[in-house]
Amino acid sequence: MDYISVTAELERLNIEYQPAAEAEIKTLCQFHPDSTPSCYINTEKKICHCKSCSWSGDFISFLAKAEDKLRAEVDWDLKKRYGITTAKSINPQRVEKAHKSIWVHSELLLELEKRGVGPKEIKAHKLGYDRKRITIPIYDEDGFVVNIRKYIPGAPSDKKFRDEKGCGKVLRLYPISQISFDSIVICSGEVKAISAAARLSQHGVGAISATGGEHRWNSDLTDSFLNKKVWIAYDIDESGKVAAFNIARQIAAYTEWTGIVKLPLDENKFPKGGIDDFKGDLLSVLEETEEFILPKTPEDEINEITPVVFSSLDSVVKADNIGMRVQADCIITSMDMMPFAVPKRVKVSCPKSIEWCKLCPLQPLKEVDMVRTVPAEH
Repeated sequence: MDYISVTAELERLNIEYQPAAEAEIKTLCQFHPDSTPSCYINTEKKICHCKSCSWSGDFISFLAKAEDKLRAEVDWDLKKRYGITTAKSINPQRVEKAHKSIWVHSELLLELEKRGVGPKEIKAHKLGYDRKRITIPIYDEDGFVVNIRKYIPGAPSDKKFRDEKGCGKVLRLYPISQISFDSIVICSGEVKAISAAARLSQHGVGAISATGGEHRWNSDLTDSFLNKKVWIAYDIDESGKVAAFNIARQIAAYTEWTGIVKLPLDENKFPKGGIDDFKGDLLSVLEETEEFILPKTPEDEINEITPVVFSSLDSVVKADNIGMRVQADCIITSMDMMPFAVPKRVKVSCPKSIEWCKLCPLQPLKEVDMVRTVPAEH
């Protein structure tokens, strides 16, 4: 909000103000009937506080109340007027229009209810209706609408979801607010994440989903789960099991703990059953989930019986050591991609015992998990 001129915005709305202190003004509060200026605004920090009704908030919330608009809509308008890039964001008025339309489509409301998404969740996430589909607005970290996912319950996999044109290439986490939880469940779809969050958030566990389907994942998403406790609760069919395993394999080195949830669903009744189909005690299922351990490969078993060559760092790279297990002392100064062949697997053991360790990019990782597998094409 540094780009906003508080006084210019108040003058635009014909709201009078008076100096109060250095970098502070006072004006009429918008959150209660006010005849004497009682709302103090810090013009540098853009923070407001009313000494009469005790309301506190940021200046955008103040403007939203003054203009009787959604906060996201005011934020979008401000950035547009101040020249802040909003080219990839979607006007929140579209979200509001679609949201108002969904309430007359009882068949879709019933489908959401079956999946554990009721009126409270529909309002909270601004779910809407557009051309026979349920709309799910996707927000970024700044509160901007950057995609609208369009969903048909029960449709074949290739027709179930559609992205807003030009907005589906970037994978995102949804609902983004759930990433604030230290313990979190990764679900295989936005509706499933909403349903799970409604049941788990009160217990201190979040629920989230990637926006590209269960088989799409990348390192940018992985970074968000650093040092978190993570469960992966995908569908019980073979496709879901494969997707869950692949994600667990990618994130396990970053998380504090990772587990793949085995949902106790009848496969005959729910052949593609997901977390929204399970109506029992979900918290107990999470507590009973075992930690994910990457299965050993034949290469791992060979390595266990292959002797280790102890050498200096400059000797490790010699041709004599190709195919050998080597050990050498070294100092890591940075991580980078090298334009030559690198080991397929590297394990780093470090006591992290000196002052400069906190500057190392590997420092947050647990010692036993400091393993990186290089793709075969490298």
